[in-house]
Formats: sequence, structure tokens, C-alpha cells
Amino acid sequence: NNPGGFGQRDALLSVLNPEFESDCTQDYPVDPIPLNLVITAAQAPFTSPVIPTPLALQTAVNIDWQTTSPCSTGGCGECATDQIILNTGYDPVNGTTYPAGTYDGLWSLVESPDAGITVPRPAYVVAANTAWANQTNTGWISAYPQSNLNSNNPKPNAPYGFRRCFCICDDDSDITISLNALADNNVEIYLEDDLGNDIPPTIVSITSTGTSAFQTVTSGTMSYTLNAGTYCLRADLRNLSGVAMGLNIQGAITGENLVETLCCTNAGGITGAKFHDLDCNGKWDNPGPNGEPGIPNWQIVLCDTLGNPLDTVLTDAFGYYTFPNVAPGVYMVKEINQSGWAPSTPPTGAYTVVVDPLQIVGPLDFGNCRSCGDFVEEEVNFSCDPLGSYEYTFQLQNHTGDLVTSFVLNNLPAGYTFTPQYFSQWTNPAELPIAANGGISGPLSITITPPAPITVPTEICFDVVLFSGANECCHFTHCITLEPIDPCQVEVTATAIDSDEGCCYDITVTNDYCDNFFTVLVTEILTPGVVFSSYNGGSTWDVTEDNLNHRLSWAPAGGGNIPTGTFGDMTICLGGIMSQTQKPQYVAFHWMSVNAAGEEYIACSDTLEFNCEGCVIVSEENIVCNEDGTYSYSMTVTNNSNPAHFVSNVVLEVYSTTIAFTPNVFNVALNGGQSAPIGPITITGGNPGDVVWFKTLILDTDGWCCHLDSLSITLPDCGGCACPPFEEYVQNVNAGFTFAEDCPEVNFTAVAGTECDLVEWEFLLPGQPPVTVQGKGDETVSFTFPGAGGYGVCMTLIPINEDGKRCFDEAIRYCEDIIVTCGQNVDCIDQNQIDLTVVCPAVFDPVCGCDGVTYSNACAAENWGGVTSWTSGPCPQGPNDPNNPNVINLPNLDETAQEIRPNLHVDLTGKHRIRFAGLMRSNADGVWEAIDIENADFDGSDVKLNLEGTDPVQGQYEVWATDAKGRLYRTPYTAGPRPLSLNLYPNPVRDELTLRFGSEGRYSVELYNANGSRMLTRSFDGFNATLSVDQLPDGVYILRAMDDQGRITQQRFVKTAR
Repeated sequence: NNPGGFGQRDALLSVLNPEFESDCTQDYPVDPIPLNLVITAAQAPFTSPVIPTPLALQTAVNIDWQTTSPCSTGGCGECATDQIILNTGYDPVNGTTYPAGTYDGLWSLVESPDAGITVPRPAYVVAANTAWANQTNTGWISAYPQSNLNSNNPKPNAPYGFRRCFCICDDDSDITISLNALADNNVEIYLEDDLGNDIPPTIVSITSTGTSAFQTVTSGTMSYTLNAGTYCLRADLRNLSGVAMGLNIQGAITGENLVETLCCTNAGGITGAKFHDLDCNGKWDNPGPNGEPGIPNWQIVLCDTLGNPLDTVLTDAFGYYTFPNVAPGVYMVKEINQSGWAPSTPPTGAYTVVVDPLQIVGPLDFGNCRSCGDFVEEEVNFSCDPLGSYEYTFQLQNHTGDLVTSFVLNNLPAGYTFTPQYFSQWTNPAELPIAANGGISGPLSITITPPAPITVPTEICFDVVLFSGANECCHFTHCITLEPIDPCQVEVTATAIDSDEGCCYDITVTNDYCDNFFTVLVTEILTPGVVFSSYNGGSTWDVTEDNLNHRLSWAPAGGGNIPTGTFGDMTICLGGIMSQTQKPQYVAFHWMSVNAAGEEYIACSDTLEFNCEGCVIVSEENIVCNEDGTYSYSMTVTNNSNPAHFVSNVVLEVYSTTIAFTPNVFNVALNGGQSAPIGPITITGGNPGDVVWFKTLILDTDGWCCHLDSLSITLPDCGGCACPPFEEYVQNVNAGFTFAEDCPEVNFTAVAGTECDLVEWEFLLPGQPPVTVQGKGDETVSFTFPGAGGYGVCMTLIPINEDGKRCFDEAIRYCEDIIVTCGQNVDCIDQNQIDLTVVCPAVFDPVCGCDGVTYSNACAAENWGGVTSWTSGPCPQGPNDPNNPNVINLPNLDETAQEIRPNLHVDLTGKHRIRFAGLMRSNADGVWEAIDIENADFDGSDVKLNLEGTDPVQGQYEVWATDAKGRLYRTPYTAGPRPLSLNLYPNPVRDELTLRFGSEGRYSVELYNANGSRMLTRSFDGFNATLSVDQLPDGVYILRAMDDQGRITQQRFVKTAR
């Protein structure tokens, strides 16, 4: 649309499957491709009088993608097909047959007469026997890669059962299965459901014992009506003469609601075997019991690319394993090696493979050789002699045919020492020699000393060389793991004791590590100002202190390191406690050692908590408010001095310069351990909530002084409003309210309201806006209702602080429905007058009842509502049911092909039944005028209103509806632009497609095929048009239409030649 040229066009995305929606955020680069196009005047529309010269244009780029599971649950969608190929040995992904020697991705072995065989496993595609016939696009399948594993299994033995499954996406689907089969020797083929239940009859049965079974095709066709689900073709194969066994099927399923194979399942699989590599050449030579046998009960693990296990299986009696139903992706498959075996293939003991859809990866075979020797009954224990070493005990097993008289350990890890490295029958006569073919030595021991302490699990490997006399028999590699040992196998406990020295404790220490590791134990006070007032190591410990009395070193008396065991004889006393901030006290116990450089360091540390009081103990504190705004404070003081001093005075010193204690000096007479009450003390200069810090001093007559610092009290709020915790506020609101009738009034009180709360009451009245009343939380509010009946009452509780501000930004509302028996209009309703059997005229002539409710007409007010008086016209405000304010539903706009004009559907929720419904518009004078008034059907379930005459820009609209009693309900309605209405027919179409729009206008139409390529464009005026589609290929198309208001719609149709 650019003048003088062609503008760039945005990409159009069409999602053909209605079960999916586009979520495409990727930018795709487009490389322009120059094309030459000559536009002639005959190509309408063309408004320029000048025929343009050739122009350079740019083509679009088609982008295809699919979901990871393209088959939706709501129908076949893009996965629909009318045929599924069932051929054995056929690869539907690539449209070819699987090569012989591989596996079938869809046919699997699910039953076997051979004991110990694990199923399911993929069917093996075998090379056709020279006597077997072949069918197009098929392969022969069998149970095993090796025909010598097949058993003869005539009835009543179990069959070799093969299965191939397919999916149907809708109920009552008619399908037909047609098969051509060859078998060596007999086979029965039938249908079963996903639970394995037979669905008769049998499709094909081959019972011949001659060559015709595998040289002449046997055919069968059966039709079924099936519901949505998964079904399987089952083939029970029997081997009757000789080892050759195979099955060959050519066939298909045709019918409706079939699901493409890749939509039914795209899983592949992984399979292989574990075998004994007798000659250790890394190949499975002559597989089977007469050659290199498979190894049963060997763990094979399926992992992700990071090595995280996903599944684990054991090999079966023949050594085979299978991981079925493996999603496409990259995987690692590994074996769990066993003692006495060494991997020969793959050397690493693991494969990394890619699984493609419906592809079986395999065979992934694991070969192992028997090791010539092995360590059994081995044990590794940490040793303290020498420190950090390990004691390795073991027994050696000999798998060779020679008598092992000695062996040596070589190629030790760098820096490690093994003591001893060499063992012989002369140095170890009780343990050696080792008999051939599985003999085991007596217990042997090695001390392994690492070059540095082991801090993480460490695997070390070494070579073992076996000798028979002077001749080397063989050698193998062996690995063990050294676990790190935590040296902090230590413990410290403290027990309080009654001592004249003050706050004292007996300390007990335990060393369960090594007796040559820890040098000294250091005790360090971590609480500032606190000191060791006394200590004693008895005859067990030599104690030294620093000059600050806060750090002590404890060394074993007589020298040496701290031995293993439990030791006491360690006493400490704490002093210097003169502040509340020094309680509790923390003391660290450091276990010291020496590193390789001879430097002392903290090897282990623990911290204990002590609760020692200072020289003054303050207790029994109490503070109250005085009427003059001051406070009275009292407490009890205890003389806890040690050594004890006689106390004659107690002094209180306040840290603040604005707050005063009066009095602050008290005369007492306290010996050690005695207490006295102090107070009352008048506190002035403080405000509610202030924290007052002070210290308490005790003095004797000789000038001695001791004090306890950092004491504090909080001044209480003696009258103002305080905000409750939010959780308490929620509980107060949920406590609700009570009400009592004092006719004509009803009194309401908040259950948990206080004088510091503001309460907003909201009374919901039919025919009127809500009435709001405010009051305090501890007040009773009275309200007079219009009359007896049910009403909604809501309470909002708002806590207020001492500054008169709301405590919380959020105010919580509590609502409850109540029923009252008194009010202003108690005489308005005459219950005896109500008769719902009266047939009132189907005329909408609203009146306003004395109860404030609008009725559809006077008859409805008198007989259905029992109203004693009324006035013409609706009540001033729109009434609603207080118990159900959202009564009117506006479910949808009906724009079906049969109704050219859209209709607004209206119904009432719950128990309500519609008698009348109307679409109303407020005129310039504020009077409501009817655009459309409709009388409901007898059941009153739904009313359709015509929207003609509504303006999406201007105008105020409401939908009115009356219930079974004639009571009126109203709700606002927004008249927005209506969707573009389009009807296509016939559909499917062969030659000409008719387009019918909801109104006249100018329309542009674009047609796209299923790949998103635009096939044609048209523009026309009016509300009917035709498109010729006879030249289009058969298929699904999308028609996209846009009117001159920019409204867009698109619909799908099917082009068919029939």
C-alpha cells in the first residue's frame, strides 16, 4: 500500500488444529529473493493509468514447526489418518524396512515360553531363511538374534507372543484390518484391547505343519466398531520343527478416527546383552550356551547425559536387557561392574546414544572378562599410627590355574606408601600360598599412608602381580576408596557446682580421635568483660593464662599430647559480670594441633553457654501509671557479691538526661545473698513506649562498689489507643456482630470492637442503594429496615491508633445475612394476599411497591408480591436480591447462521425464573426507554434480546428482568462493537463457495491453504458473495475476512472433488 511501490507485509500465522494456539516468540530472518513481475492494466484492481515497468519483489518464507506431542486429546486434529500400515519390519518414520540384524520399532515380544526371559522386548529383524517367501515392504521378525535360542513350543506351551499397537481418537469408530501372513511354523493373529483382553474373532490362523505356512500367504480381513483408546494386534507364534522361527506380516488398518503412528507413540527403546568374553577380545563370539554365554542378573542402568540414573534393569536368563518406551533424546547406558570381572567392551563400561522416534538402539552389548585375581573380605579403617594412615585388611582370591606363592603391589599412587608391598609364602606362611582356580588366602594387612590428610572420599588404584614361584602368573588392577576421617570426635560438658568462688563449673572433656593429635585445650571467654575469676586443673592439667584472665591453656600434666579417653579435674569460675548484656556468657573450647609446618592451629572448636549472675540481681520488677502522667517503678535487689560484701546503699543511675528517677538512692542492710525491695521510684520525663536504660549499684561502708549495667524498662501506654497485631485484628473482625430487635429498630454491636475502633455498618436494602452508618467499636448502632424479611448487613472494623490514624492500610469487611420481623413497612405485605396461581397479564407495565420493589405490573405486585399499595413506574433505584446481588447473567451473543442479527442471551442464576426481560436505554431526561422487551418462555430459563439500536459509543444501557413473582432486577450493559458475522456454505464444497455476512458493507477476503500459503484475495460490497474454488486442490482451507471497520473473522472449509 505504499505509493509508488509495494510495502512489506507482516507474516500471517494460521493454526489449523483448534486444540492448539500459537506461542511463537522467535524472530526468523528472511533473505530477500528478487523476482520480476509485470503488472498489466487487466490485473484489477489497478488505479494507475501508467503501466509500470518490471518491479523487484520479495518472497515470503514458510516456517514449519510442531508440538512435542502433536496429537491432541480432544480429537484426532492434525493426527488424523485413514490408514495405518502394520507390516512387520517396516519403519513408518523413514518409509523403509528395518535392516536384518536390527530391531523392529513397533512390533515387540510380550510373551515367551522360555523361563527367565524378560518381556516386553523389541522383536528382532532376522535375515530371511532361504526357504521363506518374502512380501513387499516387510521384514521377518523373531524372538532372538540367535536362532539356536528358540524353543519348540507346540500347544499347550506358551507361545512367542508379538504385539503391535495403534490408537483411535473417537468412539464408535468403524475400522477394517486386512492381513497377509507367513509364519514358521504356526501363528494366530487377533485383536486385543490395551488391557490384553481378546476381541474376537481371529483374523488369521496358520496351522499347517508343511512349507506352505512360510511359502504361501494366508490372508484375513475383519471389521470392528471401536471406542477411543489404544488397541493391539497380537500374533502368537509357535515353533514346531527345528530352530528356524519367524513371522512376516503385510497388512493395514483402514477406517475413521485413526491416529497417525507418531501421534499414538513416538517412543523408541534400547536393548542389548551382557556376555562372558571368554577370550577377552571385546567381541561376542558364537553367542549362546555353546559359545560365549550371556550373564544373567547383571545391573544395567539408563542415565541422562549427566550420569543421573533414570532406570535400572537386570539381565535375564540369556543375558539380555531392554529399556522399552524410551522418549527420543540423548542417553547414557552403563553397567554396574562386579567384583572379579573386568570390562572388555566397551572399555569404559558405558555407551552414549541418541534415541530417535520409533527407533530401537542396539544391540548395546557389555562384555566382561574374569579377572585373574580379586580382593575379598576387604576392610579399610583409619589408623592413628602413624597419624592419618589407614589399615587395609583383605583376602586375595586366585582365579588362575597356577598356585600363587607370592604377590606384589606395584604402581602405587604418587606420594603413598604401602607397608608391606610384598607378600610371600615365606614371609606369610599362614596365609599363603593360594590354591588355583578360586583359592583364597588368609587375612592379610597393609598400612597405607597418604601424602596428606584425606579430606574427601579418595579412590586409589594399584597393580597386583601374582607369582607362582619365580614366574609371573598374571596381573590386574584393583581400586579402593579412602574415606575422610573427622578429627573432631571430641566432646566438652559442664556441670554447675556450689562454690565459694562464685559461678563455677566442673568441665569434662572426651577425646575419641587419636592420642597423638591434640596438643592442648584452650578455653576462651567470648563475652566482653567476663573473666576467669578462678580455675583449677588438679593433678591432670597444667594451666597457663594470659594477662587478661580471659584465655586459659590446658596441657596434660607431665607433658605430651592429649590422650584418648574422658578426663575431668578441670574447674572454671566466671566473674566480671556487671551488665545485662553479659548474660548469658559464652566460652569457646579450642582443641589445638600442629600442622606439617610445625604451626599450632585450631583443629576443632565448641562453644558452651553459661548463665552466671553478676554481683547484683534485679528481680520482681513492676511499673504502673500515675494519674499525673508519671510512672511508679519498683524492684527487688539481691546482694550477689563474691566474695561477699555487706551492702549499705543501692543507687540507680539513669543514662538519659531527660528522664529522672526519684528517689534514686536507697539505704539497705544486706549481707551476701540477702534481698531488699526498692521503690516506689517515680519516673518523670518519659513518654509511652520509651525504653529507659539505667544501672544498679551496691556499695558498702568502706567505698567498695559493684554495679549491674544495661538494665532497661519500657514505659507503658496508660490511656491512648494502641494498634493490635494484624492476626488479632483479623480475629476481631471474624468475631462478627450481634443484633437484637427493638421494633421498629434493630440494634447492632461488634463482638470484638473497642473504643479505639471505628466501625462502618452497611445495610443492603432491596430497591435502594446500601445505607452506611458509622460508629465506635464499643457502641450499639440502631437501624430501621423497610419491613420484615431478609437483608444483608456488612461490618467494617477499623482500628485507630493514639494519633487518630488507621492502624492498617487494609480494612477487613465481615458480612452476614439476617432475617428481621419488624420495620417501617410491616403492614406493606399481606401474606394472605399472595396467590401465585393467579394468571397475571403478560404485559410489562412496571409499578413500585410500598416495599421498595419494582414489579412487572400491578397484578404481579398485588397477587405475587402481596403488596398492599404501589405507584406507577419502576422504583427510583435498581433493586437486587441482597442475598444474591449478581442475579442477571449475560452469557453470550448468539450469532448463529440462522439469526443474522446478534441476540443477547439473558438468564437468572439459582432459583430465579424469568417472566420478562428487556434491554433499556436512558434518554436525555434520564427516563428509561425500552429497546426490546420480551416475554419469557414458560420455563423462564432463557430470553434473547435484539441489540439493534444500541450505540457502542454513546448511551447508557441496562438489562431488566423479572422473576417468577414479578420482581424486577437490573444490571448495566455495555454496548460494544459486535463481532463480524460470517456464514460459509456448502461445507464441504466442490465448485462454488457462498459467503453470507450479517450486514451490508465492504469486505476483503483472503484464502490460505493448510500450509499457510495465500491462494487468492478478493474484495466486494454487499452482504453476499461467491468464490469459485473448483480449480483448488482438495484439502483444508482457511478463509479470512475483514470489513471496513477492521473487524476480522476466519473460518475453515473443506474442498473436495466429490
